[in-house]
Amino acid sequence: MSKLQSQFLSLANADLGIAEFALKNSADEAFLHQAAYHCQQAAEKLIKSVYVENKVELRKVHNISDLIAGIKDAAERSWFAELISNEPHISRWADLRYITNYKASKDDVTHILGILRQIHQEESRLQAATADNLELFTEYRKDN
Repeated sequence: MSKLQSQFLSLANADLGIAEFALKNSADEAFLHQAAYHCQQAAEKLIKSVYVENKVELRKVHNISDLIAGIKDAAERSWFAELISNEPHISRWADLRYITNYKASKDDVTHILGILRQIHQEESRLQAATADNLELFTEYRKDN
């Protein structure tokens, strides 16, 4: 795993932690909106970690579907479909960092936060396994 990939995963994890904290205090609508916003940010960073892995130029885009469309082998990651099915909420949550009339639902935020936690764990395991395999291959090449 590259340093940049690791940084994206670490930042996504931090966004998820902030979202969890804000969700616990979601009786205040501002906290609920911050939870939703940080879920959107985590989704972006998880996708961008795959951009780095695939050596795709990073894009400054907040729309989840557009970001996923920029990855050639998106179908290889089963969790992309899960994000796309929830994309209408997630992409809109980028705007919640500003004052807006849009209201996030606690049920939606809770649901998507759970999905993102699972994706983060899956992606962390996958990228760690890829790094381990590369290390083993490098050692094999040295020995042969």
